[in-house]
Amino acid sequence: MKKDTSSQTLAERRNQRKNNRGDVPPADWESLNQQDILELIGTVTALKGTVTFGYTRDGGAYYISYYVDGESIKEYIRPTEDVDAFIRHEIQLWKEA
Repeated sequence: MKKDTSSQTLAERRNQRKNNRGDVPPADWESLNQQDILELIGTVTALKGTVTFGYTRDGGAYYISYYVDGESIKEYIRPTEDVDAFIRHEIQLWKEA
């Protein structure tokens, strides 16, 4: 059963999500392979698209947002995943597009 969070403040919900995450450090784009990030930017922009990088509201996960050919796509990645491998996979997918 899902817990009712409607009466919680935003700060309380963020703290709860942080506690649920455990000892995993929050998402940090600077800790990733910068060459891969630049290659992803170059690959997507070569398709006349845009790519933006961000964090979820609680800072617990990454997101990558694409806008290509009038279509918007947003991907979420948890810091517990191999984010560098995810980005390399995204590069390959966009190169095949």
